[in-house]
Amino acid sequence: MSRGRSRNQRLAQRLAHPEKYYKYNPEDVDVAKRFDDYVAAYNIALTRCNTKTSPWYVVPSHRKWYRSWVVAKLLVEALGSLDLGWPAPSFDVETERHRVSALPENLPDRIRTR
Repeated sequence: MSRGRSRNQRLAQRLAHPEKYYKYNPEDVDVAKRFDDYVAAYNIALTRCNTKTSPWYVVPSHRKWYRSWVVAKLLVEALGSLDLGWPAPSFDVETERHRVSALPENLPDRIRTR
């Protein structure tokens, strides 16, 4: 079934059943007539905004699990390409190792505040 036929049936159903009147908006007919214009505008926006440094992705959302998987996969790929490392410490590691090894064994693990 074509997308247009499905949409038309959905609109007709809303008018055929009083309990569905609340879903109907007369503007839906005008929007449906301009559907191709909307698609063209979306394509222009996506094309102009999608750059090498700021890529856009069209993620299918008809199944939540699949949508989540696609987004997670894109994130893993993007973060993996950043070549991130741990930040350098703001202290001398060897000095602090020496200080830690010099601590007495009988110190409590934490200070009780109550």
